[in-house]
Order: sequence, then C-alpha cells, then structure tokens
Amino acid sequence: MDRTHLLFDEVYIVGAGLGKRVSKYTMGNTLPKALMSIGGETMFDRQIGELTKYSNKIYYICRPCHMAMLADRVNMLSVLHDRPSIKKTVKLFAYGGEPGTYETLRRITRIYHNYTYRHKAGDKTLVMWSDISPVDYKEALGGLSGQLGALKKYTGYRIIPTCVVARDTAREHGFDVVKRERPILGEYRGCVNRPPLAADKIIRAENNKGNVAGMYGFLSFHSIFDYGPGVSAVKTDLAGCLDYRADEIVMSTSAYGFLDIGDGKKYKKTLKNVKNNSRYFNKVDVGDNSVTKTAVFKNGKNLLQKEQLFYGKVSDKSIIPHILKTGRGDGTKDTGPYITMAKITLPTVREHQNSRISAAGDPDAAYYRSLVSAFEKNIGKLHGPPSYAHFHSTPDAQLEYIHEPLARLADVRPLLDALGRPGIDVKSCNNLPIVNEDIVFNRLIGYLKGVTIKKGFIHGDTNTDNVFFDEKTKGMFFIDPRGYFGGSTPGQGAYGDVAYDHAKFLYGLTGYGEFNAIKVFAPAFEQKTGALSFKLGGGDALLDALASDVYVKILVGIIWLKLTSYIKNSPTKSIFAYYYGLGLLNKYLP
Repeated sequence: MDRTHLLFDEVYIVGAGLGKRVSKYTMGNTLPKALMSIGGETMFDRQIGELTKYSNKIYYICRPCHMAMLADRVNMLSVLHDRPSIKKTVKLFAYGGEPGTYETLRRITRIYHNYTYRHKAGDKTLVMWSDISPVDYKEALGGLSGQLGALKKYTGYRIIPTCVVARDTAREHGFDVVKRERPILGEYRGCVNRPPLAADKIIRAENNKGNVAGMYGFLSFHSIFDYGPGVSAVKTDLAGCLDYRADEIVMSTSAYGFLDIGDGKKYKKTLKNVKNNSRYFNKVDVGDNSVTKTAVFKNGKNLLQKEQLFYGKVSDKSIIPHILKTGRGDGTKDTGPYITMAKITLPTVREHQNSRISAAGDPDAAYYRSLVSAFEKNIGKLHGPPSYAHFHSTPDAQLEYIHEPLARLADVRPLLDALGRPGIDVKSCNNLPIVNEDIVFNRLIGYLKGVTIKKGFIHGDTNTDNVFFDEKTKGMFFIDPRGYFGGSTPGQGAYGDVAYDHAKFLYGLTGYGEFNAIKVFAPAFEQKTGALSFKLGGGDALLDALASDVYVKILVGIIWLKLTSYIKNSPTKSIFAYYYGLGLLNKYLP
C-alpha cells in the first residue's frame, strides 16, 4: 500500500495498565481506562478514529481481559466511519505480564521486530499512551511529523526531549515548562554526550506520578529497552530511556494541549473543558427565534426524514413547534435535509424538574403526578382514537419489545459481560435483585402473550428532554420524535403502542433525565456482594407512586435495556442501564 500520504509508518498505543487511579470510573478496573467517555466518545474511539487517518499500521497493547471489548469497538468504528479498512489497520495485542508502563513497553519491542514490515532509515514511528491525546490531532501530529522530518539533517545526533513532565504538574517538580516546551534543534547540535535531564525530577515514576506527556515521535526506531550498563530498567520510565537507543527523537508537548484521563482529578478536569460530540448524526443551529436541524451522515438523513413526516402527520399542531421551513438540501455533509422551526422559549420538563429541586429540594409525589396528568392530557391530542389488537397479532410490537432489545444487547455483548454473569457475579442493581437474562426474557415472552395493546399515532421518544412544559397553561410541546415503532415504514409514520409514550415519559421522569445529563458517571460495584449501585432520581419507588399499570412499568424496564446499545460510547452507563433494566423487569414481570 502506498504510504506517501501518511504521517507515520506505524503507531504504538500502550493500554495494558490496570488504571488503579481511575478505578472509580471503570467499575473497579473491570473496563480498560481507554473506554472512559470524554465528550460523547471514548478515548479509544477518539484515538483510533483519528490515528487511522495518519497511519495504516496501528498496534494497540492491552490486557487480555479487555481484548473482546476493544475488538468490538474496532468493528463498531469501521461501521460508524464507513471505513472497513480500520479493521485491517488496527491490530490488538494482549499483554498478560506485570502491569505498568515499563513492562507494557517491553511488549512493543517484541511486536516491533516480529510483526512490522522491514524498517528503513528515516521511518517515522509514534508511541503514545492509551489515556492521553491532543486536543487537535491534525495540528499535533502534523507538527510532530514536521519536526521529525526536519531532523533528517541531524542524523547521528540524539535529541534529548525537553518537556517530559506535563504542564499541570511541571512546576511542582521544578521544571520550567514555559522555556522548554518545544525541542530546540540547534541547542543540542554537536552535544551527543550531553547527559539526560535530571533523573530525580522526570525519570522516576514515583516522583512524577504518571504525569509524563505521553506522546513521542521516533526516526530510526530500534529498541528502547536495550539500555546498556548502569541503567535501572525496572525503575526507569519511557521518559528516562528515550535518549539511549533511538537516534532521533521528538516529543509532542503541551503546546498542542492534551486530553488526559490518567487519574480521577484529570478526568473530571478534562470533561469540564471538552465539548460533547455525541450528536454525530445531525447538527443543530440555534438562532434568536428559530432552530435548524441539518442531517449529517446517512443515519442523520433517515432520522430527519422521519421527523419531517411526523410533523406533517400531526393533526393538532398546538402540541408541536411551528415548522418554518423544510428542505432536502444538496446532499452534501453541510447542506443535507433540514428542518427550521420556531424556537420554543419554555423549559423542558427536565429543566422544570431541576429548577424545583434547586429551589426546594426533591419535589414530593404530588408535583410529579401533576406533570404526569399534564402529559396524559397533551399526549392524548397526538394519539387520537385508539384501535385495539392482541400483542401477537402486531409484528411491530414483537419487534419493539422482544427482537430489538435482544439485538441491541447482542451489539454490546462483550461490554455487558465485563462484570460477569447476571444473578451470579452481579446480584443486585440499586437494590433490585438480578436474575439471569434468559430467565427474564422467557418470562417477558410469556407475559406479552396475554397483552392487548392500544394502537395510535405515537411520538416514540417522550423522555423529559423532548417535552417542553408551560406551567401556567399546563400545555406541552413535543420535539425530536423517534419516527417509527417496531418495523413501521416511513410511509406509515410512527403508528404503534400508545403505552410506549407513557412509559418513555415515566422513564425520563424517574431517572433517565438525570442519568443522561451526568458527565462523570461513577457507579459503585462491590464484587464481594455483587451489588451495583448509583443514586438515580426517584427510581423504581417513584415509578410505583406514579404508575398503577404494571404493563407500563414493564415497558420502562424494556426501554432501559434498549438504552445499552444507544449509549455504548459511555460504557459505564451502558452496563448500568443493562442491569437496571433487568432489575426492573425482574421486579414487575409475573
């Protein structure tokens, strides 16, 4: 394959550590640190999605217990980016030895010599950690590659990295980041024998607490573990050995800015400064008086077409935003199908709920019942006169409540298996007893055989972020419809089980609204007792207070199960949603 357009001949990503400093956010080290979510995507997704643009040989070193989860992510990224080549570009290698940077890097040397193509002088190699990446990949990697290229005329001279300690902890170690934040080529010309930087400040891992910049570029990379006499390999981090066995080295510095999740404090700091990019399928432009949604990618186009169809079919326009303009666009990424609607200045139900909590603490059940009453009145204007059908006479209902949940769980199965077996390794979620998934679905299938559903024109995604509330009039406006139910076609619109809308609203009101808004999600998992927990709004107690119909409560459990695949870019949330959904179904199913 022609590599002339690529910045690097190969990339090594070190991801075989245990991540003990972030165990709070990885369910006790069950998940790899690289699957922590940042800005609506995991660090792994961010790195692989970007680095495959700059190299066609990427080697990722991970723990054996994480292989299945990461392989699943590689397949997912190939589909998401519509680039099948990603699966060929990325190779995962399991390292099962002593955890830690040094031991993991030993694996790199073996991979380097056994699996890569025959190296030529001047080949460019990138080595980086799994939990750190630049804010701007193009700027950082382009600059790093340019620096490597400029070093060709200095062949034979070792360039000492000039900024090993990251900016956020550099000062406490007595290192001048401001003056030494970039490698200065001329400074070391002719100084081949100049000693490395002070070991007591930047080499020892116990001194820098893991705060190394974590991104290095090499020319003529051989082996960074053939140190020579007098070097303590066990206590020396990568930063201390770069100068020994690579002829030419450049290190990317904090001049490019880094996203770093090395410990809990860094992770929380990073989340505050990163924009959420989870809405990959469309873009939203908010003006003073209007909002325009434009489709991005094929999935966004399909969703927007269903939304246009939904608004057109609603007979009572008082419950939807005023549509100002729709269009097909010209088919490009920036001008695909679009909808422009009048801006709604009312709060969403979740915003209204949050304002009550801020003002007077958690509202009582009467407040929530008033919201449910207003919802039932307004959603009735959408549903229209219902028709009745036995559950098994409606293939759409079978798809929605049985086949789709199973398909979504299969989509993230390696992730869901991370904590172990439901009912054995995980015994409860928020005090709801957990049983085996097969047992739950057998009970669900048996229960649904006797159900008669009411069919009508439905919204399909009435969670509390998609419903605006006028406290004075008790009116509601519904936005962002799902646009389908089960296997309904675009020509049918969303014609399905009206109870689904009621369940989706209760799902948002009793926990999902809060759950969705949390940036730093850290559920507690006690391995000895198998208890998984996270404070989740009113939870099943509030659900019991608001709904008397057990069928609606069962649908809430199904919705939580289906959420697992939709939020797989936040793995800890995905796992929690799975077990919480199983717990609800186990509680309410006969």
